[in-house]
Amino acid sequence: MYLNRADKTAFQDSANNNFASLLRQEEMPATVWGADFQTTLALGDTTGLTLGAAYKRASWDYDDIYVASTREVGADGSQQFVSPFANLDLRFMEERVIVNIGARYDWVETSDGANWDTTGSAGKPAYDNTFDSSSEGSFSPKAGITWHLDDKTTVRASGGKGFRYTNPEIVNLSVTANYYGDIYFDNENTLNENGYFTVDASVSRKLVDHVTAFVNAENIF
Repeated sequence: MYLNRADKTAFQDSANNNFASLLRQEEMPATVWGADFQTTLALGDTTGLTLGAAYKRASWDYDDIYVASTREVGADGSQQFVSPFANLDLRFMEERVIVNIGARYDWVETSDGANWDTTGSAGKPAYDNTFDSSSEGSFSPKAGITWHLDDKTTVRASGGKGFRYTNPEIVNLSVTANYYGDIYFDNENTLNENGYFTVDASVSRKLVDHVTAFVNAENIF
């Protein structure tokens, strides 16, 4: 389990009196907490099954405090991530050949999104936005093989599917400037539905003690 808490504060002085007084104070507390667990089960002498899951929740709260007026500017939002996974190890030929088959499912939900400005500025009107919750999921299988040709030579190959997750997003919080948050509030899909695929292969050969030659090729598409 883990817990990360960050309290960020920024100050901006007023340009009206040559920056001699405070105009506004930005407070940006963010909290991230979660837990990961896994266990491995022996299914005979040559087979192992690993099961696990990861959970993470992030929340962000932005407040822009104007010290000399009643103007209120801010934003809120949260995200949670749930990711169960499994991996099967199979060993053959006196463990010279090892096959790995695995899968992971990632589910992401963005919720409690809102941003507001009670006054507006730069010709823009005041606003008070709330956003519907949105969620998306992605299934990511993978497979790999390792073949020890002899005591000095090993051949490996693997492939799998993943997803692209863009974070953070730019959020227009105060009309006149853009801020980056640890999570985003426009509630567009957080995952690329097409995802991406990776494949790689390698050969390693031990030449002498502490010296190994290694050749690797990989591609992402």
